[in-house]
Amino acid sequence: MSIQELIDKVPLEFRPFVQTYVHVMDNMITSEFEDFVAELISGQTLSAYETFISNVPTEELGDYMDNLNSLLKKMNIENAESVEAQEEILLGLVTTALAALKAKV
Repeated sequence: MSIQELIDKVPLEFRPFVQTYVHVMDNMITSEFEDFVAELISGQTLSAYETFISNVPTEELGDYMDNLNSLLKKMNIENAESVEAQEEILLGLVTTALAALKAKV
């Protein structure tokens, strides 16, 4: 089975990751890559990550970790913005409900 055929089996949400680091996948023997894909498909993402990270060349680990940290920071910012929006919506609902209650009294 070719690398592309295995990539095609990867769940869609993981394909950008796999395509970005396909050169690491080239370092894996076929059975390791098949195990990696099977773990992703079955939802064993931690095990898949461990398989992946064990194949990242040492000289690339620093860059990989920097990229991962940047992604996590971006996700944290997006999450914080989402929480703020949820709080504003909730405050608006509570304010509206209180105003409606006061109007009935």
